[in-house]
Amino acid sequence: DADAFRSIGLDRRAALWAVRGLGGYGNGQGGKMPSSLPLFAALEEGGFQHEEETMLPAMPPGEHVVLDYATLRLSLKAHPVSFLRNRFAAQRILPNAELKKVEAGTRVTLAGLVLVRQRPGTASGVIFATLEDETGIANIIIWPKLYEKRRRVVLTSRLLFVRGRVQKEGIVIHIVADDLEDWTQELGRLSTDNDIGEAALSPTDEVRRPARDIRQVNEAKEEEKRMRAARFVPKSRDFH
Repeated sequence: DADAFRSIGLDRRAALWAVRGLGGYGNGQGGKMPSSLPLFAALEEGGFQHEEETMLPAMPPGEHVVLDYATLRLSLKAHPVSFLRNRFAAQRILPNAELKKVEAGTRVTLAGLVLVRQRPGTASGVIFATLEDETGIANIIIWPKLYEKRRRVVLTSRLLFVRGRVQKEGIVIHIVADDLEDWTQELGRLSTDNDIGEAALSPTDEVRRPARDIRQVNEAKEEEKRMRAARFVPKSRDFH
C-alpha cells in the first residue's frame, strides 16, 4: 500500500495485485496477511504458473499521491495541490510563491492545505492559519467577525480557499481574509478511479436510479468527494 515494492521494480498496483494472489490478503480476512506464508510454497505447488498475465491500467499520479498520504501521511512524488493547479489558474488563484511579487494592499485569492490553525489567547480572538500549496506556504489572518460567520469552514477545511488583501511588513507576508470557502471536495478529484463510474453516466442514465432532485444528487457527490479527501489528508495542527 505504501509503494515499497517500487524499490525492486514493481509498480504499486502490480504489487498489490500480486500480493492478493498469495491467498490471504484482502480475501475476507480483514485485509490481514495469513499467520504463515511459506515463501516457496507457490513455486512448489505451481500456484502462479497457471495464472494468466493481467494487464492492469496504469495508476494515475494523483491516485499514487492519495495512497502515499493515506499510508505515509506525505508524498515525495508530488503535492496534492499541484494536480489542481490548472483548475486553480483558470480561476485566477495565485500560487503562494507569487505573493512576494504582489504589492501590499492587493486583493488576491489563494487555496492550499491547512497545516496549522492558531488562536492565541493574547490575540483577541484572531485566528492565524497556515496554508500550503506545491510552491510554498501562506499565512492567513482571520478576524473574529469572519470566524463567527464561517466557523465550520475555518475549523474543518482540509483545503481552504481564501480571498483577502496582502499585508507586508519587511519579508513577512500575511493575507487578511475577507472570505473563506471549504474546497476539501476538490481533493476528491485526485482519486480519479473512484470517479469513473459517475463520469461514465450521461443524464439519460438517471432513469436507472431513483428519481431525485439534481441538486441533491450534486450535493451528495460533492460531500462524497469531501469525505474521501478528508480520509487521506492529514489533519492540521491546531493550537489555542
